[in-house]
Amino acid sequence: MEDLAEEETEGLVWLAPMGPTGPTDAEQAKGAPCGLTPAWGRLSPRCAVFNAVRTVMTFAEAPEASARWWGEILDTPVKLDVSDSGVVYAWVEIGGVEVGFHPADDERNPRGGGSPVVYWSVDDVDQVRERLLGAGCEHRRGPLTIEPGRRIAQLRDPFGTIVGIEGP
Repeated sequence: MEDLAEEETEGLVWLAPMGPTGPTDAEQAKGAPCGLTPAWGRLSPRCAVFNAVRTVMTFAEAPEASARWWGEILDTPVKLDVSDSGVVYAWVEIGGVEVGFHPADDERNPRGGGSPVVYWSVDDVDQVRERLLGAGCEHRRGPLTIEPGRRIAQLRDPFGTIVGIEGP
């Protein structure tokens, strides 16, 4: 591994390569100090704050019905967890991500306002949008061209959840 010059600024350790190139990802993962590497424009693998999205939680009036609708659209099984008090948490797995439907509780988990919209990668925005509209979704926004070859659209499922799609 090449020598690195460290500079601490506001509690962050910045790394800069001493030679013409920086360490390989494997070398960096083995022993590079944690910090931002401005010369390479990425975080050291040892200190990334987030890995990947694991669960997207949606709050719904009818969690089981919401999960079953998405399970049918995506041709994937629905999983259920029913508490002793009868509360249902239902979910489907999509590309390694758990999409969960939890009972709505506006006092504990307010909906709307600043809620994020999850954008799912698709092969064809127009085709997937038409399929979702035909299955009961409502148009919300788009399709919009963000940059050449990259488009987005938003739809509202029959249970009120906003979903985004992104692709060509």
